[in-house]
Amino acid sequence: MLQIVVEEFLEDINNILNSGEVPNLFEADEYERNIIACRPAAKDAGIPEGNRDAIYDFFINRVRSVTAVYQTAYTICHFTFWMSSFA
Repeated sequence: MLQIVVEEFLEDINNILNSGEVPNLFEADEYERNIIACRPAAKDAGIPEGNRDAIYDFFINRVRSVTAVYQTAYTICHFTFWMSSFA
């Protein structure tokens, strides 16, 4: 039996799996560090340095590409668990 201890955690996991992003995940200083860290790679990808929203989207897309493998594994495990409940 699965027990949800902290419901907000389940909501965060759901957001990650559905969109690759958790709203308000980063504090302002962390958000700024992510923008600064991704700026050179975003520039190389043709994103203007002053476009903070586009740089953040670039950051999120990089995170999504890394987590795609984990999403697939999660889906397989979740489906297997669901199927075993019928046994």
